[in-house]
Amino acid sequence: MVFFSICGAGETMLCPELPELTHGLLKQGHFVNITTNGTITKTIDSIILNTSSEERSRLQIAFSFHYLELIRLNLLDRFFNNVAKI
Repeated sequence: MVFFSICGAGETMLCPELPELTHGLLKQGHFVNITTNGTITKTIDSIILNTSSEERSRLQIAFSFHYLELIRLNLLDRFFNNVAKI
């Protein structure tokens, strides 16, 4: 087993291959950490809803909290809804 930390240059959850990559690593028994700004609900749902409880035990999602940017873009509620989902 290996620990993979996935963090993009920009928003990690915008990478269209991320759900497939994450699921593949988890199915192979690896641990996966994904760092996100917490605003891309569709990708978060795709990753969370398609993983077993055993795979989720090896998945960590780290949220970077950019308060002023979330306020400016009116995304604060979305951020906290996604945090609660995780």
